Amino acid sequence: MRRFVSRLREFQPDVIHFQWLPVPLLDSLYLKQLSAIAPLVFTVHNTAPHGSLMQRFHQKLRWASVFQHFEAIIVHSGFSKQQIVEKNWAQAERIHVIPHGVLDYYTSLNAPESAMTSSSQVVMMFGNIEAYKGLDVLVRAFALLPQEVRTRTQLLVAGTPNIDLEPVLKLSRDLGVDSQTIWRLGFVADEDIPELFRSASVVALPYRSIDQSGVLMTAVAFGKAIVASRIGGIPDVISDGVHGILVHPSDPQDLAAALRNLLTNPVRRYAMERATAHLAKTELSWAVSARKTIDVYRQIISIAVSSRITSAVQAR
Repeated sequence: MRRFVSRLREFQPDVIHFQWLPVPLLDSLYLKQLSAIAPLVFTVHNTAPHGSLMQRFHQKLRWASVFQHFEAIIVHSGFSKQQIVEKNWAQAERIHVIPHGVLDYYTSLNAPESAMTSSSQVVMMFGNIEAYKGLDVLVRAFALLPQEVRTRTQLLVAGTPNIDLEPVLKLSRDLGVDSQTIWRLGFVADEDIPELFRSASVVALPYRSIDQSGVLMTAVAFGKAIVASRIGGIPDVISDGVHGILVHPSDPQDLAAALRNLLTNPVRRYAMERATAHLAKTELSWAVSARKTIDVYRQIISIAVSSRITSAVQAR
C-alpha cells in the first residue's frame, strides 16, 4: 500500500477504484492519503465477511470506518444497499446499485462434452462448500423427490469443502441418495467448469444467506434454469417463474417441490433456459455494467472538479 500511494502520486489518476479491502485495519491507514490524490470508489461484493475464519476476522477489524473515505460505493443488489444504509456505514445517496456482469469467461473455453449419460437429469450445486450454502438442505430435498424422478436424476456436488463434510455425507447415506449423488470434491480447474454447467439440467443454490453469488452469475451465463433461495440479491437477478424458481431458505419441502416442477416439465425448463440466456446478453451484460460504472466515475469526477474550483475561488 505504501508503494501504491507513492505510484499514484506520480500517476495522478482521475479515479481510484477498489474491488476489495482484505485487511481494513491496515488499508484504512492509506485511504485518507489516496483520497487526496483522486476520488475513491469501493465495490462492496458482500456486506458480511466471507472466507476462512482468519479472513473473516481481518475483514471485521475497522470495516465500518473505511466507508468514510469513499466518494461512491458500488453494490450489486438493492439488498446490499439496504444493508449498508441500515448499518450506518454510508448514506444512501453515495451508494450505486450496478449489476455484476455474468461470468461468461467459462463459456468461451474449449472443453470436452459432458460425460453424463443422456438418460440422466442432473441437479448441480457448484462452488466452495460452506455452511451457509445449504448443501444439507439440498440433500434432504433430493431425498423428498418422488422415486420415479430420482431414479432418472443425479445430484452433482462439485467444489472444495470448507466445512466438515462427514455429517452431510452421513445424511446422504441415511436418506438413501448417496448412490445417485456424484461427489466431485476439491478444486475445480477452469477448463472443467464448462462441462459441469453444460451437464446440469438445473443449478441449485439453496443458500441460507448471501449478498450475491458468482455461481449464480455463471449459471446465467450458461443459460441454465435455476432454483435458488429467495434471499439477498438473488431476486434482483432472476425473476421467479421466468428464469427459475425461488424458494424459502432452509425449507427442503419447498426446494423439492421446485426441483420436481422443473425436472418433470422440460418444456417449462427450456423456456426458462431461453429467458436466462437472453438475460445474460442484455441486462446482465458487461456492456451494461461498464456503462453504469463509467456514469459513476463521471459523477464523482464532476463533483471533485467543482470542489476544486470552489476552493480556488475562495482562496482568492
